[in-house]
Amino acid sequence: MNRNLKNITTLATGLGFLLILAAIGAGIYFLFQNFWPIVSVILMIVGGIAILGLVWFLFSKRVYGKNWYLKSGLDMFLGPNLVDSADQFFVELEKGKLNPTTKGQLAANVIKRLTRIAVIGFILAIVPIWLLMNQNKLLERQNEKFDLQNQKIDLQNNLLEADRRSSLVFLMSNVLDKVDDEIKEQRGSLKKEPGYHPDSVKYKLSQPLISRIIGLSRAFKPYRIMEGNSLSSELVSPERGQFFIALMENNLDSITQNTIVKDGDFSYSVIGEINLSGAKLSEANLVGANLSRAFLYEASLSEAYLSGANLNGANLSGANFDEVLLITVDQLLSARLLSRWENLDSTIEKELSQKKPCLFTEQGCITDPNE
Repeated sequence: MNRNLKNITTLATGLGFLLILAAIGAGIYFLFQNFWPIVSVILMIVGGIAILGLVWFLFSKRVYGKNWYLKSGLDMFLGPNLVDSADQFFVELEKGKLNPTTKGQLAANVIKRLTRIAVIGFILAIVPIWLLMNQNKLLERQNEKFDLQNQKIDLQNNLLEADRRSSLVFLMSNVLDKVDDEIKEQRGSLKKEPGYHPDSVKYKLSQPLISRIIGLSRAFKPYRIMEGNSLSSELVSPERGQFFIALMENNLDSITQNTIVKDGDFSYSVIGEINLSGAKLSEANLVGANLSRAFLYEASLSEAYLSGANLNGANLSGANFDEVLLITVDQLLSARLLSRWENLDSTIEKELSQKKPCLFTEQGCITDPNE
């Protein structure tokens, strides 16, 4: 064999083995990262093939001689036709009689071999791409299952919270019974006084009972209610709303009323349409509360927390907004009436006058013809 060809063959064989080792290493790394359960099986197969290869190497060396791997490497990586063409090319080149046909055959065999290698390389590249695509599909399915699992966990947590709320509702019933008992006791003693009228009397609750009311209002937690087959996006607390309504409709005196709303927690309460005319709601925590269509005529809202509160259709005529916290123009734009207000921020008042001047009229903004 020509000496130059032999050197090229040795180099090509070495590069070929390096490429094979690199491909094997990349494949093992990929399997370790993404398909760990089958790595052990593949390693066993590779180990078996390696043992068979070693046996074949020793057998071929004994049978075919010392340099058998050079010829095998040439046939494997360059192909027999390309080896013959290259050998013929170098022989004719040394003799100085280079035949054009030999050059054409060499070029054709080189192109043919490169094309074959490219096709094989493309096929080998398709395999990890296909595995990655399947892996992405598996990950998407897994994420869908995780989302479903999270939904079920949320539902389960809400069921557990519902059990806790049921015990608190029972406790609320007991507390309201205590409120009724104290009011009946005061009513019984007031009936003996001349000029007694039940609608004009304000009742005072004992401090221990007020403390129980405050503690219970804080114990109720807002949650997402079921809407169809899913949970609502907004937090609500119907129990707090029910508790708030029951307390406010008992004609409590201003000190008792204000102590309860100031130290209690009625955020996210579902209150709705209620008569809170003249109510003392200073420093009340009504964040996110639903006060739609509430009658808040001359109610004291000074320093109350009204962030996110629903004031749609509410009557705020004569209400005191002294240092009310976190209320926005958009909230007040949804109200029905805002005449004779007190201490409303001048910037908010100016913007409301421009966007919805009917708020400041005696009739207010009537959107329902039946009202």
